[in-house]
Amino acid sequence: MIYPKINKKNIKISVIAPSSNCGDSVYSKIRNDSAISKFNKLGHTIDFTKNAYGTAYKFASANELERAVEFMEAYKSNSDLILALRGGELQMEILPYIDFKDMLNYKPKWYQGFSDNTVLTYTLTTICDIATIYGTNFGDFGMKPWHKYIKQNYNFWFGKNEILKSTSKHEPAFLEKKEGHECDGYKCKIKTKYQIITGEKEVKIKGRLIGGCLDILRELCGSKYDNTLNFLEKYKDDGFLWYLESCDLKDWDTIRSLWKLKDNGWFKYVKGFLIGRPALENEFKDINAIDCYLHILKDFNVPIIYNMDFGHVKPNFYIVNGAIGELNVKNGKGEIKYFLQ
Repeated sequence: MIYPKINKKNIKISVIAPSSNCGDSVYSKIRNDSAISKFNKLGHTIDFTKNAYGTAYKFASANELERAVEFMEAYKSNSDLILALRGGELQMEILPYIDFKDMLNYKPKWYQGFSDNTVLTYTLTTICDIATIYGTNFGDFGMKPWHKYIKQNYNFWFGKNEILKSTSKHEPAFLEKKEGHECDGYKCKIKTKYQIITGEKEVKIKGRLIGGCLDILRELCGSKYDNTLNFLEKYKDDGFLWYLESCDLKDWDTIRSLWKLKDNGWFKYVKGFLIGRPALENEFKDINAIDCYLHILKDFNVPIIYNMDFGHVKPNFYIVNGAIGELNVKNGKGEIKYFLQ
């Protein structure tokens, strides 16, 4: 596994929009400006893609070729880190225009993004063997003050690899922020409880982390960009911790998506499932989100931990996609440590 490194204090960050942009949103402009100001005070330079704002192009920041070129140019540039501006719906359209082989000719750099950015975080890791960061998009760095997970995420870029401990509370739902509250922190009101839904009283597991947003993973599964089975064989001795969360999936969509991944052999060598908080948790008659995961995954006879601190209900800790993860869960609390090996 290739782990990018940052060996200087003051860095250049490329902020790109490979999925959606911020349009003419005043809220996003203020929040992003706050993030820019924070990074500037820390000694860093921010380079925004030209498609960050402006009229959307068919649910995206630009046409697929232009978005792919912006990503490739950022990767080949003298920037030290690439941050996704935001998520969206159609990032997968850029895949035919990404030259994964050519990327290996350049110094590796961290790519970080969330939600629809699973397209790049997953393929870069499984195809190129380059670790990525499944973590918050650029806008959350504009909050005042930074949440502890934002601070730890930032510190990780510069080599400080801390143990990430579960929060005491999380937001009640996938909240849309409002004008006048652009730089507010998370609105955490609900007590956080990690649930071991397979019944164990305590879980201690270790394996290589892989996963992302289930909405996207199900579309990548079986496509020409699906190198998952080769990736699994390469690291089978480590076993795998699959981390999964969802945005638009209703209960039956979750079952169908998990079934597809299972049927395609993605969960071979699994040692545990880490499930983040979904944006939608609509119960349909006698089934809920927990039932959906158990319905498909229980036969693997490995721990399944639900309601972890990642997903579309914040706050969410960053996940080093491709790294070894060591997870300990007991009495509703948990902690995770990453090993870059």
